[in-house]
Amino acid sequence: MKSFAQPKALALMTLLVIGTIASAQSKSTFAVISAGNEQEFGFNSGNIALASNYNGTGGAISINHTQSFTGVDDFDQPQTMSLGASAFASAQYGILKASASATIDNTFYSSTNNPYWNPNTSTVDENGVPDFFLVAGSASYSDTFTYTGLGAGFTVNFYYQVDGWLLGDDPYTNLIVTNNGNQEIFNATPGQNGFVNQTFITEKYTPVDGKINQSVSFTSGVSSRVNEYSDGTNLSSTADFSSTVSLVGMVAYDQNGNIATGWSVESGSGTLYPVPEPATMSILGIAALAAAAKKRKKQS
Repeated sequence: MKSFAQPKALALMTLLVIGTIASAQSKSTFAVISAGNEQEFGFNSGNIALASNYNGTGGAISINHTQSFTGVDDFDQPQTMSLGASAFASAQYGILKASASATIDNTFYSSTNNPYWNPNTSTVDENGVPDFFLVAGSASYSDTFTYTGLGAGFTVNFYYQVDGWLLGDDPYTNLIVTNNGNQEIFNATPGQNGFVNQTFITEKYTPVDGKINQSVSFTSGVSSRVNEYSDGTNLSSTADFSSTVSLVGMVAYDQNGNIATGWSVESGSGTLYPVPEPATMSILGIAALAAAAKKRKKQS
């Protein structure tokens, strides 16, 4: 599997995600299939959307696109490269779904080809050839949690279940959780046969005036740099998380770090989020300690 730079996908969606986070309770979805020329203009040059869709209330969206590009390969021989791609996204409070897939047949690259997208002039050359493709679905929500029944000094952390598949050459995911302005990022790693079944546990956060403002965004995508492959390569990639990323629980701790009971939470959106029973909270607390120990071990 080739390496890739995830911030590229985030850059395409920054304005939409920022717009979502700015609102206390909101949902949004975004899907894009895009092409660009990093090899000539550099990583930060950006892509042009071949197809895109956006829903400001989190409704399910999907896009599909096929396109061919003709130019010459590294041996100056005429070639045609074909893209077939799709993306999907859906957002509910506490539940995000996103997927992306792409096939690129007969990849080729030559520095003599005209670029498909020129960011310096903001123009598309229909006879040009891209060297970078990005296909992504992104879903996000923002909500406010208000806690009662807990004393001073308590903290809360959150548990997200991430289920899906990462298959092929260039898939990726990006889960961003922001609590009261503090951002954490989780990137899923595939297990056997590309299957992903992971739990992301956030740090502990102290509510401000009994509240935590939370924003969550999840992106699944395919990020392919065709110049990194031999001419004539066929690529196929899938990042399928339509089976979901979900907030499965939150655990509160007292000022001594012990798991707290007898508390309740209300959300600004009116959504009933899962609050585990005391026995389950103990299991989650143990899992959190194990995750923290593993994180410290990696950092040491």
